[in-house]
Amino acid sequence: MGFYGGRHDKRNARPKTAKELQKDIDALDFRLETEALKFSEEKKLRGTIRDLKKQKVLTLKKVKLAVESRNASRPNSLVGGRVSRQAPEQVLSKDFSNKLKSARIAKGQTQEEFSAFLNERESVVSKWENGSLKPSIVTAKKLEKILKITIVVEAGVEAADANDILKSLNPAKGNKTATLGDLVKVKVRNR
Repeated sequence: MGFYGGRHDKRNARPKTAKELQKDIDALDFRLETEALKFSEEKKLRGTIRDLKKQKVLTLKKVKLAVESRNASRPNSLVGGRVSRQAPEQVLSKDFSNKLKSARIAKGQTQEEFSAFLNERESVVSKWENGSLKPSIVTAKKLEKILKITIVVEAGVEAADANDILKSLNPAKGNKTATLGDLVKVKVRNR
């Protein structure tokens, strides 16, 4: 398509007629309109997709809030026609690393032997024992069974123990919770 018909050699080519030029212009107009229509439809679709994603996020937030509020108001849940208690959240005890190391030593194993027994890397077991890495709750429960120790506790149990210690040290405080200063005194007294 150009002003001259045929090849790009202008010396031997004859100029296109007005009819041929108009036909080329119409073809270009049609292509331009088609591309513009595709672009506008694509732009509309992108906007629709963006709106649907926003609605999805908002709906998920609403569902999550509804589930949380329902669970907060009802501590028991209905499962298969029976009422069952929800399992309390479980966490590792604060001294899990010391318990783990003591249990390993009590078995008479080195870290290398113990890691081979557990099928874990020695560096992972070392990090568990020095407290820089925590095993997952599932792994910790397996360790409990193997070593016959307790390192998984319910959340909040240890805080209640600290308050019990505080009450035993200073019964005059009554039901008040521990302050940072009181906990420092507890640490000093327990040494």
